[in-house]
Amino acid sequence: MKSINRKTNARILGMAVAGIIAVIVIVIFSSMVVRSAQADSALEKYYAGLESEYKYMVRDYMNENGYINAGIMVTRVVDAEGNRTYTVKLHHDKLDRLNEEELAAVMQEVSELGFADELCSFNTIIIK
Repeated sequence: MKSINRKTNARILGMAVAGIIAVIVIVIFSSMVVRSAQADSALEKYYAGLESEYKYMVRDYMNENGYINAGIMVTRVVDAEGNRTYTVKLHHDKLDRLNEEELAAVMQEVSELGFADELCSFNTIIIK
């Protein structure tokens, strides 16, 4: 009878230990996920500020060069490694009248306005 109770007690103790270990693993994993989400949120806020500033710089460039009220659309793609590719699409009637060399110069200058970050690249497209 005592050996049955000992076996039962050992099983109960084993299940209790396994349960405690499972709870500890869940708590540690949950805290890691929360920390990761907080870091991602801070990084997104950082890039959102840079992106907003970049849009204003493009707008200023376009206005200063006679393309007032130009259509400007900035999109981004973030890959799994965190690299960001920005595509700037510009539209203005005056851009339609530029030759290829002049268009290339505008696209180059707008791309160069991009913020200096090794994880970011910029492309400019003229929409006609």
